[in-house]
Amino acid sequence: MTDFISSVEETVVNGDVVTTTTEIKTMNPDHSVTTTTTVDKTDHADEDNHMTTISQTTTSPDLEQKIIRQVEYYFSDINMVRDKFLKNESIKDDGWIPLSLLTTFKRLQSLTTDFQTIMNALKNSFSGLLQLNEIENKIRRHPNRSLPNSQAELELALKNRTIYVKGFPQTDDVTLDKLFNFFEKYGATDNIQMKKKFKTKEFNGCVSVIFPTEEKAQEFIENSKIIPIKYNNQSILECSLEDNNDNEKEKEKQFKKEKKQEELNKQTNQHLEKLNNENLLGALIHLVGKKYIFIN
Repeated sequence: MTDFISSVEETVVNGDVVTTTTEIKTMNPDHSVTTTTTVDKTDHADEDNHMTTISQTTTSPDLEQKIIRQVEYYFSDINMVRDKFLKNESIKDDGWIPLSLLTTFKRLQSLTTDFQTIMNALKNSFSGLLQLNEIENKIRRHPNRSLPNSQAELELALKNRTIYVKGFPQTDDVTLDKLFNFFEKYGATDNIQMKKKFKTKEFNGCVSVIFPTEEKAQEFIENSKIIPIKYNNQSILECSLEDNNDNEKEKEKQFKKEKKQEELNKQTNQHLEKLNNENLLGALIHLVGKKYIFIN
C-alpha cells in the first residue's frame, strides 16, 4: 500500500459524463499517483452505466536520473571489478541480475523498490551499458562491454580520465546528488567519489571525477583554465589529473617525512650535548633506531 500525505480531488461534469480526478502526493516527493474515474450515465438501453478507471504513477525526471545513475554504477567497471558478490551473482544466469536482488541494495532501495518505475527509468538510459530482459524483471551488463581483468588493469584504464577537484565547502550541505547535478552541466561522468578525512570520515572538500574518455577529462581541465569553475559562486575549484595529484601528495608526504627525521635528529643532538655537559659517566642513552651507547 502506498503511503500518502495529501490528496486533491477534482470532479468535472459534462452532460451525462462525470470525470473524477484524484492526485495523491506520496511520502516520496519524487512520486505522485493520479487516478481518473469516468462514469458515463448516458442511456444505453438495458446496459449499466459505463465506468472506466485509470491509475498512473508519475516519476519526477530527477528521480529517473538518480535511478539510472545508481543502477549503472552497480554494473560499472569500477564497481563490478571489486564487488565480488555482484560479480558472482552475474555468473549464475548469463549475466542477468534479478530486480528482486537489486532492490535489496540500500542506495536503490532508498530511491524506489517499484520494478516498473526502475525499468521505465532505465529505458531512458543512452549509455549502452545495460540490457533489460523481455519480461522486464532482470538487468545485465551489455555483453559487448567487457570488464577489466583485475584492479590493476582497471586503475590503468582510469588513470588518465580521472580528475581531482578540490575547493568544495567542507559542509554537510554538499551531497553526492548535488555534485552529480553540478558536474552534469560539463558533460557526462562515469562516477564521482567524495574524499573523506581519515579520522572523522567527514568530507574534506575534494572529489574524484571519472569521465567517459581521456579526451573528455582533458577537455574539462583545459576549459577550467580558460573559465574558472566555481561551486555555488564561491571559491574557485582547482582541477588536475588525479595521477598528477597523487605525485604531488607523494612529494608532500616525503617532505613531511624528511622534516620529521630532521627534527628527531635535532632533538637527539641536543640531548647528547646536554649529557656531555653534565659529564655523566656510565649513562645509557636511547637513540632513535633503537641503538644504545655507553659514555665512559
